[in-house]
Amino acid sequence: MKKVLLILVALLTTAMVWAKDPIILQMGENEEFEISAGVTTLSFTPEETDYYVFSSVSTVAHGFCINVWTDSLYEIYSEPAPIPNLHGCNLGYPKKLIAGQTYLLGIFPQQSDVTAQAFVIVSKGYLVSTDAESEGLNHLLEPLPVAAYEGQEVRLNAMPGTVIDNLTATANGEPIDIETSFNTHDGSSAFTLIMPAADVTLSGSGHLATNEVNYVDGDGTVHTANALPLTGNESTIGMEGEERWYIADGTLNYNQTLTLKSDVHIILANGAVMNIGTETEPVSGLGIDGSYTESSLTIYGQTLDDDIAGHLNINTDDDCIYIDGDYAQHSGNVTMNSSDGAGACPWYNFTFTGGTLYIAVDKNAIYNGGNVDILGGKLSAVSTGYYYGIYTYDGNVTLGWKNADDEITISNLTNGGPICTMKIVEGQAFTDGQNIYDSTTSSDVLWALTNVTLRPVVPTFAINLPESFENGMVICDKTTAAQGETVTLTVTPNKGYELETLTVATIDATSGAPLRANIDLTEGDNGTYTFAMPAAPVTVSATFKKSTPTGFDYLNINNSNSNQRYNLMGIPLGKDYRGIVIENGKKILVK
Repeated sequence: MKKVLLILVALLTTAMVWAKDPIILQMGENEEFEISAGVTTLSFTPEETDYYVFSSVSTVAHGFCINVWTDSLYEIYSEPAPIPNLHGCNLGYPKKLIAGQTYLLGIFPQQSDVTAQAFVIVSKGYLVSTDAESEGLNHLLEPLPVAAYEGQEVRLNAMPGTVIDNLTATANGEPIDIETSFNTHDGSSAFTLIMPAADVTLSGSGHLATNEVNYVDGDGTVHTANALPLTGNESTIGMEGEERWYIADGTLNYNQTLTLKSDVHIILANGAVMNIGTETEPVSGLGIDGSYTESSLTIYGQTLDDDIAGHLNINTDDDCIYIDGDYAQHSGNVTMNSSDGAGACPWYNFTFTGGTLYIAVDKNAIYNGGNVDILGGKLSAVSTGYYYGIYTYDGNVTLGWKNADDEITISNLTNGGPICTMKIVEGQAFTDGQNIYDSTTSSDVLWALTNVTLRPVVPTFAINLPESFENGMVICDKTTAAQGETVTLTVTPNKGYELETLTVATIDATSGAPLRANIDLTEGDNGTYTFAMPAAPVTVSATFKKSTPTGFDYLNINNSNSNQRYNLMGIPLGKDYRGIVIENGKKILVK
C-alpha cells in the first residue's frame, strides 16, 4: 500500500497542503483550549490509498485540539509520531467519520509553549445501514449505522433480550455472506461480515424476547406488561428513544454500575433479590446511572405484601441512583446504602406511592430538582452525615398515605429553596405519637419535624344495623371500620325462611341521607358476606322470605293414626285422594 508522507512544518498561521477537498482537518480553538495564532485548515482528498498527514504546530500552555468533518465517509486513527522528541496525537481508538458530522480527534496537553505533532491516517470508508423497510433493526443490533473500510470485519451484536428473525446483506445489489455466532455468556447472537468496497444495506426483522408479567401499583391494582428478563450480566439497560420494561426474578448480582439508556421500568418479581453491590463489596461509583440520557426509572413489585415482594438493594460508595429524569416507586422493596454519596437523585420529580424504601446514606437521602410526593407505603430517608433527608432544589413536598400501616421517617429536613413548601394531602392526617398534623398544618411546622416517624391517623366509620330483623338475623363482626377494611356480615334466616335481599348503603354522616345504595358484597360460606368499608358510614338492611319447599327430609308417622296419608310435600291428604301418597312411611299408589 502506497503511503505518502506529508511534512507540514509551519506555525499555526501557515500550512502546506498536499491534496484537495473534501476532507478538512481544522485545528483551532476549543471551548477550554486556546490557540496562539488563529485557525489552520488542512484540506485533502485521499484516494483508495492511505495517506499520512504530518503537521508541526506551535501551541500555548493549554494545548490545542483538532476538529474534523467531512462530506464523505472515512476512518481516521493515529500512530506515534515518526520524528523523535515531538508529541503525537493520541486518539485512543479509531474514529468513524460519517458525512456531515463533526468529530473531536484529540487534545494536546502541554506544560509550556512547545512544538507538537498532529499525525493521523485517513482511510476511505463505507457505511453499513438498513433499508427503509428494516429500520427496526436499528433498535435490535448495535452498532448501526457503522462505518468501515474495505476488508475490515464488521461485527453486529444483537441487543440483550432480542431475537433476530432473519438478516441479509447486499452491496451494489449483490448478496454478501453473513456469519452468525452466539455468545456463550448470555446466549445473545452476533453477526459478522467482511466489508466490501461499497456501502452495505441490511434487510431483515426481529423482535424483543419479552414475557407478559403482572405488577401492582400503589393502590394494589394489578396490571400487565411485556417485560425483558434481567440476567445479572447487563451493564446497560434500555434503548435510546424507547421506553423499556424489565423483570427481575430470582437472585441477580451486579458488581458494577447499571447504566440506563432510556426510560426504564423494573418489576421485582415476588421473592426476587436484585443486588447492585453488597454491604461488604459496594460498587465503586454510581449504583444506577441515567445522568447522560435524561432517563427516568420506575420500580414496581407484584404485590403490596412486603414479606413477599421482591427486593432491589443498592450498595455503593457514590450516589445510589443518579438520573436526569424522574424516579418513581409504586410497590416492591428498595434499600439504598452509600458510605460517601447520596441516595435517590432524580433531576426532576421523586414519587413514592407504595412498597418500602429505606435510604441510609452519608449525603442527601433524597436530592432532586422537582417535586417530592410521598403518598403511601413505608419510607425512611436518613442522612447519616451532615446532610438532609430531603433536599428538593426547586420543588414542593407532599405527604400522604394509602393504608393504615404506612409510615414516613425523614431526617434533617430542608426545603432547599425559599419558595418550597411541605404539605399534607387534604383530608388526611399524621401523628408522631403525640401531635396530630393535617392539611391545616403550616409548612414551617412540617419542615421542622426531624428524626420522627409519622403514621397515619386513620378515621373509622360507623356500621349501622337495626336492633332486629323480621324473620331472620344479621350479625356484623365490627361496629366501626376504616376505609378499605374488610367487614363480614353473617346472615341467619329463621326456620322456614331464606334471605331475600341484603343491602349495604353509605349514608351522610351528618344528615343520615343515603349516598350510595349498593356497596358490592362478596358471598362466602355458611351465610357470610364481606365488603370493603368505604370512606363513609354505612347502614345494613335485609329482608327474608318464606322458603319454597321442594320435598321433605323426614316424616314422623304416628302409629296411632297409621291410616293417615300424605302427599310428596308432606301435607296430610283426605281419604278420597288418588295418586302417589306416603302411608306409614312408604310410597304407595292409590287408584
